[in-house]
Amino acid sequence: MSTAGGGSRSLRDRRVARVVDRDIAPIWHDRFARLILRNLPPGTGQFVLDLHSGPGRLTTELLTRLDDSSRVLAIEPDDTLIELAKTRVRPEWRNRVYFKGGSFEDVFGMGAASYDLTIANLVLG
Repeated sequence: MSTAGGGSRSLRDRRVARVVDRDIAPIWHDRFARLILRNLPPGTGQFVLDLHSGPGRLTTELLTRLDDSSRVLAIEPDDTLIELAKTRVRPEWRNRVYFKGGSFEDVFGMGAASYDLTIANLVLG
């Protein structure tokens, strides 16, 4: 799959992203997302970091559950999955979510107080 800033997305990358979204995510990502969201702390104006956000399923569920003053930063190393995730964003969420190419290493050194909540669902590597 293509990496952030890695240039054009090939047909193969798009096919793999569709398989992840259609076949893998409904079975694995969604199941674990429900467990994560079951314990989502209440609050307003939260700044949430969604690490390795994949096709955006958990990101959009967060946007649904959090109040309108909350924001989500979704980090994903694969450009193709970022583009897929962006297609899930409703118009009213556009000012509440930001998708960025990157990985754990890109946010590792940030202070603990940078985010109110950090989520990583089924991240390998």
